Amino acid sequence: MTNLENGKPRAYKIKVDKTLISVDSEYLTGREILSAANYNPDDYYLKQILKGHHPTNIGLEQTVCLSDPGLERFVTIPKEANDGDDKPNSWKFKVDKMMLKTESEYLTGSEILIAAGYSAGDYYLKQIIKGQPVNIEPNQKVQISDPGLERFVTIPKEATDGDNTPRKYKYKVDKKMLETESEYLTGSEILIAAGYSVRDYYLKQMKQGQTINIEPNQTVQMSDPGLERFVTIPKEATDGSFDLFEEDIENLKNGGFQWETLTSNGNWLIIKNFQIPDGYNVRAADVAIKIPINYPQGKLDMAYFSPAIKRIDGIPIPQTQVSTNIGGRTFQRWSRHRNRIAWRVGIDSIVTHIEEIKNWLNNEFVKRPRKDEAA
Repeated sequence: MTNLENGKPRAYKIKVDKTLISVDSEYLTGREILSAANYNPDDYYLKQILKGHHPTNIGLEQTVCLSDPGLERFVTIPKEANDGDDKPNSWKFKVDKMMLKTESEYLTGSEILIAAGYSAGDYYLKQIIKGQPVNIEPNQKVQISDPGLERFVTIPKEATDGDNTPRKYKYKVDKKMLETESEYLTGSEILIAAGYSVRDYYLKQMKQGQTINIEPNQTVQMSDPGLERFVTIPKEATDGSFDLFEEDIENLKNGGFQWETLTSNGNWLIIKNFQIPDGYNVRAADVAIKIPINYPQGKLDMAYFSPAIKRIDGIPIPQTQVSTNIGGRTFQRWSRHRNRIAWRVGIDSIVTHIEEIKNWLNNEFVKRPRKDEAA
């Protein structure tokens, strides 16, 4: 393999902050990227922007491949200046409601607990990352110097009274009293536990006389002292459509899909002009996916096509004879299910279900070869 084009070294374009740079090397370290953009590697952090992902830290000696398709984008974060007085940098972090400061770039879980006045033997430590609590072990190191404020919560190690019975936490949604064994619940989980549709209701938490919006994927600590109280507000129906989660919208855009949502005896996602492989009577069709009220915890199942899909060799396709009316249109139901691998909460989504649909279409000819191929 060579990086020569027409006998000349190939140039790779990268963007650092707002500066567009051309380099000859297929691989550069973080240090080399910063230097190429005229930044002092000792004074700046480097992060890579990957499509559909959060910014990723790039170490000074970490190598990045620049030959991947598309423009590689990076941003820089200045390391805190010490004002020329040779005083060490300090970083702030928050444990429960206590704001603390350290001159150490890294702290272990035990050091964080001790700094906050907790005994490492009596408390668990969790770090809040992207709204989710992550366990931090006593000897586990945490980088406190990462950009932004590092937040932690503590959980007392509760005695089980010798019977190993899990602790239960009570909470109230509207006038309904509920309880859970989970220390943390998301907004979606709270709504579903109370019998509400995530797509039809907003959730708000009552805290010290204030009403706080709780997003579906936002985590709430149920083990805080006192009774957690929530209220629900119905989303007003407008034009018979509903909103997808932002992550699903981003995935559909990245996949180049045209789509719309529709409420018609349930919530439906309609993928427009879905490409159909060779061997069928159409090259493209609209495919409908029914979105259950408890998605993404609830699984997606089956697919519905308009117009109906048939094999051009005339061989019948099993479990496709039922039709369904969706928004005034007739859709052919493909009764297909996840028999081999169950729905994986937190992993599977609309975009993985679309891949399943593609597999169903292709596997039809694997299970029942075309007449011309069989001959």
